Amino acid sequence: MKQGLRHIRAFLAVAELNSFSRAAQLLHVSASTLTVHIQQLENELAVQLFRRNKREVQITEQGQQMIAPLRAVLNSYENALVVGKNLATEVFGEVRIATLPSMASRVLPEAIKLFKRDYPRVKLTVLDLNADEIQQALRNGLVDVAISTQQAEDEALLFEPLLTDRLCLFVNKQHQLAQVPALSLLDVIAHPQIVTLPGSSVQSLLIAALQRLSVPLEQLDIACEVRYLSTALALVEADVGVALLPESTPFTANLSQVLRRTLEDFPISRAIHIIQRRDAAASVLLAGFVAALKRSLAAAPLHQDAEL
Repeated sequence: MKQGLRHIRAFLAVAELNSFSRAAQLLHVSASTLTVHIQQLENELAVQLFRRNKREVQITEQGQQMIAPLRAVLNSYENALVVGKNLATEVFGEVRIATLPSMASRVLPEAIKLFKRDYPRVKLTVLDLNADEIQQALRNGLVDVAISTQQAEDEALLFEPLLTDRLCLFVNKQHQLAQVPALSLLDVIAHPQIVTLPGSSVQSLLIAALQRLSVPLEQLDIACEVRYLSTALALVEADVGVALLPESTPFTANLSQVLRRTLEDFPISRAIHIIQRRDAAASVLLAGFVAALKRSLAAAPLHQDAEL
């Protein structure tokens, strides 16, 4: 289609300007390219559009008769482009997203911003859930797409790797661990802990790390068990305990006393996936949201310097 439209634009430009050279300049093509376009259009229409000699070009009677219908074709196509662009901004619908709280605060806002530029009238609903709840919400059809870890094998769901999110230590700047040059997991678990609730991907990772040391979770001095990472950080700010949390855990302006550090012997991380139902119908909106999510991460990668 595009090639045919180039031929039509070439013909109309020559017919209007009565000059191959000036038409070529207008269309930003070489004179030889313009000549080829005209010849190909003549072959396609099976009529001679111009008579040419070394000094001038003249439109033929058949060419004169083709101006109006070919201009109508070009106008119709350009109008269709305008309609298409308008339709893109008038798409309605809803995308329901389940996400881990850390992803909701750190990754999701920029993705939603990019998505809304393309689909300003589409409603987005975001549910902050733990990993177990997210898979259940997808299976039950309560949400369309999720950003989470894979807690269990599930043939009903599709898991697409998105990023790797390592665990780090979050500690008050006045805490003695803040001054230790090289921290180990054994150093950390000797102190009161802020931990997340069972069913969370964070607690699952912590348990896996403790198993390497043959230390059960019950042996930890658990100062407080929380649902939300923001609550855990607030307790670290108050120096109630230390917390092993995902690197993606967002800082806010009022957490001036919280320090994030990596551990020397703690290569534990969680794989974050884009999760959808395997039987879900193809959706332009879902594809658009996933594309926006990937673009946002490409522009602002998750990993930064560990110590803040």
